[in-house]
Amino acid sequence: MGLQKVAHRHLDYDKAASAIFTEPEIADVGLAEAEAFAEGRKIRVTKVPFSATPKALINNDPRGFVKIISDPATGVVLGGSIVGRHAAELISVIALAVTANLKVTDIVESLLVHPALAEALAEAAE
Repeated sequence: MGLQKVAHRHLDYDKAASAIFTEPEIADVGLAEAEAFAEGRKIRVTKVPFSATPKALINNDPRGFVKIISDPATGVVLGGSIVGRHAAELISVIALAVTANLKVTDIVESLLVHPALAEALAEAAE
């Protein structure tokens, strides 16, 4: 397919994921908790440590967490952050949820691989 056939689309950079490749990695997307607080927005924040997942224990690296920010009335995922192993890859799940206006229940109802660090995403969405 040539470039002339690719339709132009608007990119919403407020929904773009970002990552810092430190040890451990840090990644975030969408609305930040501090930003919501400053705006006076009501949000639901859930945070799950990686130590709650079997894969983190298998990897002998329980550092970090997954945090999901959602609208308490609708359940729509507004943002999130991840600190820990593979955070830059795992944030893609939350980025998809933010971009597609998915609800936390959509993440919870997804059948994820076990054992995997991504299980913390489903736990944080509950």
